Amino acid sequence: MSTSEPNVQSNSSRGLATPSNAIATFSIQYSTWFWITHALLAIITSLGNGLVIYILCSRRHLLRQTSPNGRFLLSLAIADFCVGVFNAPARLVCLFVTTCSDEVWSLITFFIKLFLNESVTNLCLVALDRYIAILHPFSHPFISRPVVSIAFILAAWAIPVLAEIPDLLNMLHLTNISVFEYNVIYTVLFAILPNIFMAFAYLRIILVVRKHRKQIQAQQTNLHTATTTTTDQGDQDRKQPKLNRNMDLAAVGVVVAVFLVCNLLFQYWLTCLYLIPSCNTSVEETTIVALLRYLNSAPNFFVFAIMKTDFQREVKGLFKFNKH
Repeated sequence: MSTSEPNVQSNSSRGLATPSNAIATFSIQYSTWFWITHALLAIITSLGNGLVIYILCSRRHLLRQTSPNGRFLLSLAIADFCVGVFNAPARLVCLFVTTCSDEVWSLITFFIKLFLNESVTNLCLVALDRYIAILHPFSHPFISRPVVSIAFILAAWAIPVLAEIPDLLNMLHLTNISVFEYNVIYTVLFAILPNIFMAFAYLRIILVVRKHRKQIQAQQTNLHTATTTTTDQGDQDRKQPKLNRNMDLAAVGVVVAVFLVCNLLFQYWLTCLYLIPSCNTSVEETTIVALLRYLNSAPNFFVFAIMKTDFQREVKGLFKFNKH
């Protein structure tokens, strides 16, 4: 398999010797607008997720949060940060600064795919945390324990590594693998299953939240009596934590929604490229899919800064937006 991009025959546009690595070959065919857009996404992704990492590490109370799990958010931010700081710069250096050997391109390909898939598995972990918190609240304290959280994080990072190693060895001609079988496993593991799980998880979450909201509204209607200023204040005090929880849930939901839009197209593209012989993918289609995959790693900081109340407060404090 070795790549997420098809081979393209001509590479004379930049006067480079034809590399055997398919990602290297295809990278040569990308137009200038792709590299400009890719570079901008890389800058946004690196700065945004770098700020998330800094805020979570410097504000320990955010890191220790269990709803949503601060450690899971940190792990996701690190994965997306790696996408930003490595994927575009590594290819740009080999294309425009120096000539890289096939072995170097194989390593670059390995890490490009690895970091993208680390982002997928870590986002699945964040969605799993929200799913358990809403649908199995009595089990959520277990997954929130530091040791258990770290174990889940290690698993989320280990799965892509184990999945990519056979492909790396194949690219380095150290072993031979069944390309078709590997492509099937790869497509299922990093496209089909994540899409199904996250769509299912958030659909269930939405249904349960709506059901609970209706039950609460019905109880409030039944218990409604003449109110006083004191009870009104008490209602406000109870509503604020609930509002914060809803905003946290919505923030993760927006990130998941962006992922589903981007990854559903990636799933279609992988299925067409690897599993349907009669299906053809053009350079333009591949360019769009590639940019959408990188777009998936970019918006986390902005979503959290806008929708997570506690995170928003820390961002304001960081940039001294608060009045003295």
